Amino acid sequence: MTRWFSLIALLLALCGCTQTATRRIVVASDLANKPFAFVDDDEQRSGIEVELITVISDRLGLTVDWSRREFEELLPACVASEVDVVAATLGITPEREREMLFSRPYFRTRIALVVRAGASEPQSHADLDGLKVRASRGTTSERALRRSLPNATIVLTGKDAAAIASELESGAVAGAIMDGPDATRLVAASNGALRELPPLSEENYAFAFAPTRGDLRREFDAALREMETSGALRALLVKFGIESP
Repeated sequence: MTRWFSLIALLLALCGCTQTATRRIVVASDLANKPFAFVDDDEQRSGIEVELITVISDRLGLTVDWSRREFEELLPACVASEVDVVAATLGITPEREREMLFSRPYFRTRIALVVRAGASEPQSHADLDGLKVRASRGTTSERALRRSLPNATIVLTGKDAAAIASELESGAVAGAIMDGPDATRLVAASNGALRELPPLSEENYAFAFAPTRGDLRREFDAALREMETSGALRALLVKFGIESP
């Protein structure tokens, strides 16, 4: 009987009739980080990270199931291995590296500090001592605020750009800390009302992986390395209007 089963398996393999199990991964994002991962006017996922995930998954023969979650839920889900990958402009920090795995970086940026423009407004980091400075809760911006401006009054809120602009322009806060691309758009849209002070630090964006997915991280790293070498990664950044410094 065993001999017949072996013969049948061989025949199926030779005729291409065997079924290959589909490799599926769950990728989580808040899809609220334009131009990296967002929902466009047609209610479709778009952005640099979305296209990177698509290109890499196609290369690796993966089927992607997207899981949209609030930012605060992303990292706990990754640590608990509820999702395989998180794509949400995550900066690599020592604290995060102790809990999850990170791919090689695909973008380098700055942690920016935005204030109101004007001679009577803060002109340096020290001018913000004792004043209210906001950052998005649970982000590397919060981390930079606590580490670099310890004498400021910390205000933690969400990531809504319109709310940040309103808080700054109304004087509700004296400064706001955010990722570089977000700061560039905010200042450009303010018609001269806002400006940037020198950045607090720099950071690298990378994909985060569940602690059990070292195999998947290695595959992603190889694909990202190839995209860097070929120029495909830089072309993707340019397509969405930015370049890595």
